[in-house]
Amino acid sequence: MVHHIYPLEHYPQYNLTDINLISLCDSCHGKMHDRNNNTITEMGRYWQDKIKLDLGITDADIIDTFRVVVVWGSPGSGKTTYVKKHMHAGDMVVDLDYIKQAISLQGKTASISNLMPVALDIREHIYDLISKRDIIHTETVWVVAGLPKHEDREYTRRRLRPNDMVHISSSLERCIEQAMNDTDRHDKDLQVKIIRKWHEDFTEPPLI
Repeated sequence: MVHHIYPLEHYPQYNLTDINLISLCDSCHGKMHDRNNNTITEMGRYWQDKIKLDLGITDADIIDTFRVVVVWGSPGSGKTTYVKKHMHAGDMVVDLDYIKQAISLQGKTASISNLMPVALDIREHIYDLISKRDIIHTETVWVVAGLPKHEDREYTRRRLRPNDMVHISSSLERCIEQAMNDTDRHDKDLQVKIIRKWHEDFTEPPLI
């Protein structure tokens, strides 16, 4: 089958440009982009970099309709504060706590286990829109997430292709202190358990 190195839907001008087309078996084609979420894989990006100069494409020409910034870290670390400080009017923010709040009219950290599957489905749909760079009309999409494990951060990087990933690093003690002072966090004991669990699960990137 024929693979468009720079996808047809985003770069129709290279539809019939020989250097943008390679013939692949089905298995190899699957290695160029993730068919579950239609994102370009590391191998796919390697080939894009390989032919970019020959096509005369500069970084400014790469089509990304909006910036994506993933802000990650422990609960209570200050992720939301960071986003509010740096975002502009009209930016989009994806935060599971606020999705839960929107569909329940409860506090953002309220325990609504019955609605959690719905909240997760909504976030997954938004993630799909981000990964496809589709529909959303904004300058920047801010994705707020915990992501304590390295493999989850790498999956998010591959799926959402963020322009930046910002780690809000804060000690366990500082996170607990800030959670205790946050009037939006009502069940303090639960918040402490969640924060401790995040720090227990946290893994650094492997040394290369």
